[in-house]
Amino acid sequence: MSTEASTSTASADEAKATSAHARATAREKVKRAPDPERRRRILTALAVAAVVIVMLYRPARDYYVAWRTGYLLNIRNEVLAEENQELSSDVERLMTHEGIEDEARKRGWVMPGETSVRVEGLEEPQDEGMSGTSSTAEGEEDLPWFIRVGDVIFFYGADA
Repeated sequence: MSTEASTSTASADEAKATSAHARATAREKVKRAPDPERRRRILTALAVAAVVIVMLYRPARDYYVAWRTGYLLNIRNEVLAEENQELSSDVERLMTHEGIEDEARKRGWVMPGETSVRVEGLEEPQDEGMSGTSSTAEGEEDLPWFIRVGDVIFFYGADA
C-alpha cells in the first residue's frame, strides 16, 4: 500500500507541476498579446514626433545656413587679415630707402653708374601671397565632421 500511495502522490505532484507550468505559459501568452491601446499610443507618439520634426526642419535649416555662412565669413576674414598683414609689412619695407632700391632693381631700373643685365631662361618665382582668396575650396577639405554632417542634413551648398 505504501508503494501505491507514493506513486499516487508522485503523479499528483507531477500533475500540479504540469498544471503550474501550463498556467505560466498561458500568462506569458497573454502578456505577449498585442495591446491595442499600447500600440495606438506608440503610433500616436511617433506621428507627433514626425510632425514636430517636419515643422522644425525649415527654421533649423535657416539657422544652420546662417551659422554656416558666418563660419565661412570668419574663415575668409582671417585669411584676408593675414594677407593684409603681409601687405602692410611690404608697405613698411617699401617706405625705406633700401626697399625702394630693391623694388626698382626688380623692375629693371638701375642707379646712375650701374649696368643692367637681363638673364633669360629662368623661371620667375610666383608670388604666393597673391594667389587668390579662394578659401572656400581649400577650407572645405579641412571641415570638422559635424559640419560635414550638418551640410548633408540641411542640404547646405552653393545655393545657400
